[in-house]
Amino acid sequence: MLSLFAEDFPMVFSFSLLTKDYAGALVRKLSHLELDRYYTILLVIERFGDGFTQQKLAHFLNIDKASVVRIVDYLTDRGYVVRQKNHLDRREHFLVLTEKAKSILPDINAAVKGLNEVVFENFNGSEKEQFLQALQKINYNLTQLPLDEVMVNAERIAAAGKDENFK
Repeated sequence: MLSLFAEDFPMVFSFSLLTKDYAGALVRKLSHLELDRYYTILLVIERFGDGFTQQKLAHFLNIDKASVVRIVDYLTDRGYVVRQKNHLDRREHFLVLTEKAKSILPDINAAVKGLNEVVFENFNGSEKEQFLQALQKINYNLTQLPLDEVMVNAERIAAAGKDENFK
């Protein structure tokens, strides 16, 4: 029987399924909030605290600056985040949570804690720690891939999308 969690099957399917299920469950748990996405971004900003910038967010999430701008614009437009210019470097913007954001953080933290308890329900302490360490190792191993190799593959995929045989 085919399993998405088999050693010889692309891990992207396993991680994609887990991400979809986890994110969906989190959205359902937080459906009472006005905010409908980017809950975890608020948690990241909260945890890093003062001095956290858009550039640091891009680096932390490993996404491009344009994506961070879209995310921050979304949160800013809804009153959850404000950008404050760094007076020492006007090109840099600090991300500051508003009172509106701070008022929903307890709900978000509780939802994440509850969901994580469900995720790790059948794990003992050692298994949970091993799982989290394994995720860190996987992340590290993937970040060690040569950047040019990743870029070549991305260019090849983009080119394939333009090829009529791939549509």
